[in-house]
Amino acid sequence: MNRFFSFLVFLLTGWMASAQKSSVGDWASFLSRNDMVYDTLTTRWEDDVFIGNGSIGAMLYMADENNFRLEIGRTDVTDHRREKISHLYGKARLPIGHFVISPIGKI
Repeated sequence: MNRFFSFLVFLLTGWMASAQKSSVGDWASFLSRNDMVYDTLTTRWEDDVFIGNGSIGAMLYMADENNFRLEIGRTDVTDHRREKISHLYGKARLPIGHFVISPIGKI
């Protein structure tokens, strides 16, 4: 009897999901309304553009007048030194590298 009700709920859920109509016709234009567009880049890493997937990430900012700097980091690359400091500061994340992008033209 329990299997029957589980199967019935499964069928009804699938039927209701297939009966719903999408209200968005053109997904490209719908999503383009929410694009983030930056007019300027910051010169401080605290205010820069963060990108990543939760494990590996990068920060993009202006290193100087005509150079971009891309800082790369991971959440599992941490400082493992055991010093006599609080646990809040003892296992800080460490940067794993950076790239400096120098375009030929003026930015």
